[in-house]
Amino acid sequence: MKTILVPFDFSDCSKNALSYAAQIGKKLQIGITLLHAYSKSSLSEYPNGDRNKASEKLHLKELEERLENFCRQVNENCACEAINVEGAVKKVLLDKAEKLKPELMVIGTEDIHPTDKIIFGTIAGNVVKDANCTVLVIPQKTPVRLPERIAFAVDYHDSDVHDIRFLKRIAQQFGADIHIIHVLADDNVEFETGLFEDFKRKLHRSFPDCEFTFGFLRGEDVATELENYKKREKIDMIAVAKTKKSLLDRWIVGSISQQLFRHADVPLLVFSAKDKFEELF
Repeated sequence: MKTILVPFDFSDCSKNALSYAAQIGKKLQIGITLLHAYSKSSLSEYPNGDRNKASEKLHLKELEERLENFCRQVNENCACEAINVEGAVKKVLLDKAEKLKPELMVIGTEDIHPTDKIIFGTIAGNVVKDANCTVLVIPQKTPVRLPERIAFAVDYHDSDVHDIRFLKRIAQQFGADIHIIHVLADDNVEFETGLFEDFKRKLHRSFPDCEFTFGFLRGEDVATELENYKKREKIDMIAVAKTKKSLLDRWIVGSISQQLFRHADVPLLVFSAKDKFEELF
């Protein structure tokens, strides 16, 4: 079943993510699965240290009614169903993502500065790390508007063409431009330029009817080059592929992560990249 999975905890950032997901669902004609994880302790009142089962049932009913109310609001744009599951948030999200195999997970986050906080210290970051599906992270202050310029920072993974096919689908529905960029941080210019030109030819063969904007960036500071490109080209969504040797991981390590997301105000789309050599392990 094609669906957009939206983790939801009634916070402002999750409401914003839901609004963003509803616009995507409407354009792509995909329904939304609204997922909430709860613990029994959060439903119960313990005035004397005793579990109040009646209170549990009442609070659970109220919780489900609140979720259904948000579903009804989304139904104006696309189909929506709510799932209320007891359990630890991260485990519930990853288990449901594995079972439902959503086309996309859209998750909100309060703050994505610094990157090591979102990647290692928040629910959103841990889901990005471990989820097997494509994840779209929506910063809380991101306005709910469809992207017009999407930049995919490629590192020549085997799955890049597949990911670009997904981006093409989004771009066609949203009327957005796709920028394919690569950042060179070392001095091997001739070799890297050859790789980039080969990749461009590969894309032209794979997508003869699609126009891309290509950007080959050079600079000692990868984060600064990407930030400058984002501002110069008015990029309103950044896409990366997640593997152990991906550009995303280079952002996580050291000062690059601190710089890149210091003033982040655009959604981050994270693919689970695949390379042929990984199948051996």
